[in-house]
Amino acid sequence: MHIETELLAAEQEAAKELMRKQEALRQAQAQRSLEEAAQRVCKEEAWEEAECQVQEEAQKAWEAQEAQEVQEMQEAQEVWEVARHRALEENKMIAHPEEDGDYGAVHLVTVTFVQWLCSGKISLLNFLKFRQLKNQFLDYFWTIIC
Repeated sequence: MHIETELLAAEQEAAKELMRKQEALRQAQAQRSLEEAAQRVCKEEAWEEAECQVQEEAQKAWEAQEAQEVQEMQEAQEVWEVARHRALEENKMIAHPEEDGDYGAVHLVTVTFVQWLCSGKISLLNFLKFRQLKNQFLDYFWTIIC
């Protein structure tokens, strides 16, 4: 009976040891799961931060592009107005009363724009991309043709 008691005690001790090891394994697995979850959260936060930065940079680039286009539009409009006023003033000086003077005005606007294009004060591409200005310019030419 003594051997049976010792075997029973050894079996109980082994069972307790097995339970301790299983508990330690569960705790280690839980810790690992927590660490993996923390890493996923960190990665997600990093991605979210990166996405926010990209969106902010895109917004800034868009705003800068929009500001550039507005400035170019204003500059082109100013150049157009200066050329138109110059052409009209010079046309008044050279026009004959019996003529309507449209050809002279268009000619002077054309000459002025060619001079400005050659000197780099305005680029043809920037000028032509603005529909309103392009249409005004084409309207002047249309009066010559008709």
